[in-house]
Amino acid sequence: MWVAPVYGDRVPISAAFVSGSLFICVYARYRLDRSVRKLKETNDRLLKLSKFDPLSDLLNRRALREQSEKLIAVSKRHKVSMAVLMLDLDDFKKYNDCFGHQQGDEAIKVQARIMKEVFKRETDILGRYGGEEFIVVLSDIEKAQVETHCDALLGKWKDAALEHAKDAKHPLVSCSIGVAFAQSVGNMTIDYLIDEADKALYEAKKNGKAQYVMAEAQC
Repeated sequence: MWVAPVYGDRVPISAAFVSGSLFICVYARYRLDRSVRKLKETNDRLLKLSKFDPLSDLLNRRALREQSEKLIAVSKRHKVSMAVLMLDLDDFKKYNDCFGHQQGDEAIKVQARIMKEVFKRETDILGRYGGEEFIVVLSDIEKAQVETHCDALLGKWKDAALEHAKDAKHPLVSCSIGVAFAQSVGNMTIDYLIDEADKALYEAKKNGKAQYVMAEAQC
């Protein structure tokens, strides 16, 4: 193979040289694409870790608050109802003490799975609030629908049939639910609704656990 320079005689270039150069270019592009792909995968993992609880794969507390603040703003603008549910696994410390923390982690995963099975709308916000406590934030929903969801949550825990510690209140693992329902959000904040849901949860625990209590949130 020959190449003609701008000035002077033609000089020979071997086919091996050309092939080698092409190989280097192709390989360099492959390495670059691979590096970019790995960087994107790493960034995606970091982004997920910043928003999701690694055990339950639900929103973590910070992301839960951020999403809830946005949803309550939308609810105020469109003047629609909201509900905040606080869920807590009953006698969870006794379960951990009896079966170990690894089984406790499995119970957390069961709770997350049940929540995902019950709440399927794109606007439904599901998060792990901390420990065995979980939060669900719903917008534009009727009280009867919330009650149906609560019944479904309790029913699915019965179906799960996880044996509880012998000194627990109930023989099977269960959860209690406190609900703050606001027909009109008005000037309410997400902190206020969570506090009201927490108070309702306390009543559910006091009344025997494995049940829900709904409170009307007032402006």
